[in-house]
Amino acid sequence: MHPAAGAPPELEYTPMPKTNIIVCLCDQMRPFELGCYGHPVVQTPALDALAREGVRFEVAVSNNPVCTPARSCLLSGQYSRTCAGYLGNEGDEAPPFARPRFPTATLAEALRDAGYRTALIGKWHVGAHPELLGFDEYVYPKFHHLNKNQLYFEKSGRAFTAPGYAEDFNQQMLGEALDRYSGDAQPFFIYYNISTPHMPFFDVPPEYQSMYSAEQVRLRENVFQNGEMAGNQAWMNGKRWFEVYLWDYLYYQGTIDVAVPDDFTLRDLYARYYGMVSYTDYHVGRLMEQLRQRGLAEDTLVVFTSDHGDLLGSHHLYNKDRLYEEAIRVPLMFHCPHTLAPRTVTTQVASLIDIAPTVLSLAGAETPAGMQGQDLTPVLTGERAALERNWAFVETTVGEIGVRSLTHLVGMQLERDQHRTLEGIALSAPPRRVVEEQHLYFDCHADPYQMRNLALTPDDTARELRAALARWNAETPWMEQPVQGAHRK
Repeated sequence: MHPAAGAPPELEYTPMPKTNIIVCLCDQMRPFELGCYGHPVVQTPALDALAREGVRFEVAVSNNPVCTPARSCLLSGQYSRTCAGYLGNEGDEAPPFARPRFPTATLAEALRDAGYRTALIGKWHVGAHPELLGFDEYVYPKFHHLNKNQLYFEKSGRAFTAPGYAEDFNQQMLGEALDRYSGDAQPFFIYYNISTPHMPFFDVPPEYQSMYSAEQVRLRENVFQNGEMAGNQAWMNGKRWFEVYLWDYLYYQGTIDVAVPDDFTLRDLYARYYGMVSYTDYHVGRLMEQLRQRGLAEDTLVVFTSDHGDLLGSHHLYNKDRLYEEAIRVPLMFHCPHTLAPRTVTTQVASLIDIAPTVLSLAGAETPAGMQGQDLTPVLTGERAALERNWAFVETTVGEIGVRSLTHLVGMQLERDQHRTLEGIALSAPPRRVVEEQHLYFDCHADPYQMRNLALTPDDTARELRAALARWNAETPWMEQPVQGAHRK
């Protein structure tokens, strides 16, 4: 068992400016399928070890549960309305050499200013060029996912296909970067991205596609409505969700004509998702082994999280971008044995915008004034059980905004001025006016699957959270004009 968050720390914490840092971000992983978060079936030994040896947050939240905005939140330490002025995905396979968003310094820029070498490896999918956001080195794939024979871009400007599995190539790039940095007096920051368990499921190694059977699956209770299990529902233009999960854009853009068997059910889809989670865990284990082989595991800060979760049939919905636990909750762990004593934090809500200021604090680096996240270091070290702000705000492209406390979630609906794209729903103008205050209210402790909406029967907790959310929506600024060139401090 880990000591409680308020227990005296076993190690006295002091900032270590020379601490090496890896932020490992995976894609579309909700915490519920990890052993360290209580799942009895899915095998995640590497992540379980990371949690056992580090600091794990029980409640961590994506501030915008879609790829581009969530990743922008992490890098900027700001809400997506502030760092981008836009809430949806970006569509360029490789961003042009421009910086239309991110008006203030990013995590990579702040660390580079503090003397760090900075590198991006793996998925990018952010609406600005990585070099203009502080990365000295970078190699990243096109944002449309393939797990094998993927197209990559590197700093030289060369585009190339990496043969074999993309995650094996990413591991190779990581090893080469660590070899270059090992023994160097200059510390490094590597932003390491694993593209799974995001779809497609069809092209990971076969052993992970068949690792779990439908009989082993533990369905979440909210995949049933009126006794009916979520099925292969239509998405857009006649496309269906199960095929999207298995073949992703190759299917929905019409590159291939495929269909799942008639007897393929949500249980089968869950089993494939379980395999994707274990595949992700395998590569986290390889990352940690690469550090151990070079004597870097004890004093490298490794932060593991995901950009968002996956609805996977809950509430008869798929993918992400809604104010439900399956979409907004993410795993979050900080691992640095030389600095942080193991503990499980159950007394503080964390979110993606908190990662940048926390990492900068642990590194002894200056935090840019524009960051809206909060430094979790006092909670990580056990100095405090909780911070004054103990909730996380969430916004979505469908106009839902919410606030998640340790035990409750309140949601409001903003006006929806939107148009549809092939990727999903994108807003043509920022939604700002509240049109439904009493949209959602869940007691997530008593009702963990959010099956009883109490919005019309509010109590003092609902009123307090609703007031906080209304203030946040009114006071949190939007980035109005595109930003070009270097960051403005």
